[in-house]
Amino acid sequence: MLVLCGPPGVGKTTIGRICAQRLRIPFVDTDEALVELTGSTVAALLEREGEAALREREHRLIEALDREPRILAVGGGLITVPKTRQLLRDRALLIGLDASLPELLSRLSQSAIPRPLLWPTAAETLPALLERRESAYRDVHVRIQTDGLKREQLAETVCLLYRQLYQHSCSHSYSHSYSHSYSHSCPQISAECGQSPESQRQFFGDSEVVYTDELPDQSDHSLHFAESLLIYDQRLESIGNRVLAEWLAAFPVRYPVTAGESLKDLTAFPFHVQRLLERLAPLPATRSTVVALGGGSVGDFAGFFASVCKRGLPLIQIPSTWLAAIDSAHGGKNALNVGLMKNQLGTIAFARRIILSKQLLCGQPKERAQEAMGELAKIAIIDGGPWVKELLAAPETDGDLLWRFLSCAVAAKYKVVLSDPLERLSVRHQLNLGHTIGHILETQHQLPHGLAVAQGLHFTLELSTERGLLNAADLQELQMILTTRFALPDRRHLLAPIPQSQFVKQLLSDKKRSTEQAIRFVLVRGIGQAVIEEISVAELVAEAIRQGYVCAG
Repeated sequence: MLVLCGPPGVGKTTIGRICAQRLRIPFVDTDEALVELTGSTVAALLEREGEAALREREHRLIEALDREPRILAVGGGLITVPKTRQLLRDRALLIGLDASLPELLSRLSQSAIPRPLLWPTAAETLPALLERRESAYRDVHVRIQTDGLKREQLAETVCLLYRQLYQHSCSHSYSHSYSHSYSHSCPQISAECGQSPESQRQFFGDSEVVYTDELPDQSDHSLHFAESLLIYDQRLESIGNRVLAEWLAAFPVRYPVTAGESLKDLTAFPFHVQRLLERLAPLPATRSTVVALGGGSVGDFAGFFASVCKRGLPLIQIPSTWLAAIDSAHGGKNALNVGLMKNQLGTIAFARRIILSKQLLCGQPKERAQEAMGELAKIAIIDGGPWVKELLAAPETDGDLLWRFLSCAVAAKYKVVLSDPLERLSVRHQLNLGHTIGHILETQHQLPHGLAVAQGLHFTLELSTERGLLNAADLQELQMILTTRFALPDRRHLLAPIPQSQFVKQLLSDKKRSTEQAIRFVLVRGIGQAVIEEISVAELVAEAIRQGYVCAG
């Protein structure tokens, strides 16, 4: 079951009907169902019995529904009742539709439906109602901003989410796949690297994420050692780990690479392709799988190769760095660099399986864990779910902290990814928080990616304050969280100012450029409130100069 919720006028019933027709499953509108049951309109029930009684009727209606496939559109106030909202979260995929206040007022002005809670006028009452209900509207599995989207676009996005969930439920328990894929709470993985977690799996669309103590052995038939091409970071051969060396040797066909951004250079790709095809030649053409073992650059390179080789080969990602485990191994993005321009040529092709091995991840140097904190902070700020409160209060640090909250961060990323899997609706752009400036700092100062993103977060928080999205107190709180919780202090004083011409050149090559002189930039209103705004290159340059990242001359 898929449930559409959100403020009055957002289009839940309209989109629900379109989706039900396309998916050929029943559609239920709770307001219409109450009319059938009581013979009275919702407005009449509200006036006669009061809001508390109406919410109780709605709760009983939800309780009476079975788990059969359907699209359910619920009244704007139904999910404000915690027990009803939790019931929906437990039984269905809960999708929140959202729109800006001007857009909602425009739609409501064209509706003849009586809405007593918006009396005397929506313009007077809706702002306060939205503010009261915001925490409930945010407590959903996926939230979609509908401004600027045609009905057909929005309906197709909702249908895609339903198909991804339903496809998995055919072979697994519906409630099992649902709770692991979309839960806001943190699935229990052992808090310390020295402990052993229970084996855990999460399913997101066509991807399976596996958390395991050790690397899978040859009894794990999903890997098919003899039919796989292993592309791996050759540095893993020299770390003195006998178990890992034996595991690598178990793959008859393997291709070592030198990790780093140079691996993703487009000009070097033909050289690698020729040799990879030679390695693939002995393998059965219809059953070959590419296995990527390494950090982000290895995963990007192997993922791109798998997506274009023979029109696409299955891919298994086994990240060996915290940074890849928490971010780049997930979401299906694979890319190569063109000169100094990062990730200019790419594909979106999801890995069939992502294996997160405690043996690999917790054996990394402390510095690698620190570099991943930038991505953990980023996804925590974007998501803002209950798990973030646990994260901010947790006593662990470094690898222990990352391992404990790894599944939470992964689920939070997929929540965004699955709402816009092919990046056609701009929803996935949220995940670029801290990256526009971070990528420039990474290139100009040779910073590790995670630390560059962290510095990009500091830049973004100040810019968000300059633009009036954050007040001074919120800015100070978020800066303190970055510094104390994630050990990511503002290090701009250690960075030499970038020449303005170089800064502008990289901005203009950014994939998120919306016009010739503007960038879609991710800003922050608070934890759980990332927003995308179009900002001119001139404003970004001026802000970078003000903050000391760019030379004034």
